[in-house]
Amino acid sequence: SSAASDVYKRQVLVVDTDEERLERVAEFGGEAVLSADVRAKSADLVIEAAGVPSVVRDGLRMLRPGGHYHFVGMVHPESELGITGEAIVRGCVVMRGFHNYAPRHLERAVAFLERSELPWGRLVSPPVPLGRLEEGFALSATRRWARVAVSMQG
Repeated sequence: SSAASDVYKRQVLVVDTDEERLERVAEFGGEAVLSADVRAKSADLVIEAAGVPSVVRDGLRMLRPGGHYHFVGMVHPESELGITGEAIVRGCVVMRGFHNYAPRHLERAVAFLERSELPWGRLVSPPVPLGRLEEGFALSATRRWARVAVSMQG
């Protein structure tokens, strides 16, 4: 039915190995999935944002034929993927990498945040002054925040 396909198109699965991080997903409208529970052929689009080559095979396994795989996190030389051309060709997969940002991307992101009612503040720590960067690293190690903010002031 049309109503069912509308709901289907808006479903966002967030895959992770960390159950604590997955607990936040529902607040942002997604469906949390442990990587061990990834369903085969369940996605039209996979966005790799972790920068971890070992997750690519699971991502390809999730894609429906003709699906798109977008890379945004692999900007380091240790990013050999260990996949075959066969997996790409037989799946009719469209792969695309994204790197660097232009001022227009920042403007669009800020505009999105301004109109969004999602609890973004729960993902980013209070700012840590640059002069106390070691405190920022320690805060990051606690994994309480998805990102630790660093301020030029202080």
